[in-house]
Amino acid sequence: MEYSKEDLMEAKKQILGVGENMGTEESKKIWEENAQFWDNAMGDESYSGDLIYKGSLDAFYPTTDPHLFYQSIRRIRKYNIKKVLPGHHQLDIPVSLIADIEAGFAQLERAGKLKQGNGLFKFQDFQIHI
Repeated sequence: MEYSKEDLMEAKKQILGVGENMGTEESKKIWEENAQFWDNAMGDESYSGDLIYKGSLDAFYPTTDPHLFYQSIRRIRKYNIKKVLPGHHQLDIPVSLIADIEAGFAQLERAGKLKQGNGLFKFQDFQIHI
């Protein structure tokens, strides 16, 4: 099956942590069938939108699953990103922030705190609100 550019963009948003249908089976299928497209399209820059930025990363909404948010962070690490283009706050952020955010989520997961309603957790350059 072939998908339109709009379908692919919607799937990317859902897989990477944006949208109320994040992580649906259909979006995963679109992503997997078009993985080479994304490898080529991502290049060395990433528009991270609501996924990676300095500030409070909000994973507390009823439509946001903190585990899927964390999974999206891990997925973005697969790419050889040299510049992050965040959707909020400070625009000039280091690529190392991706690893820092991943480490923050990992710490919360190990502590059993990666559940909705657990509050705001502060790290050096960001917070995770779940």
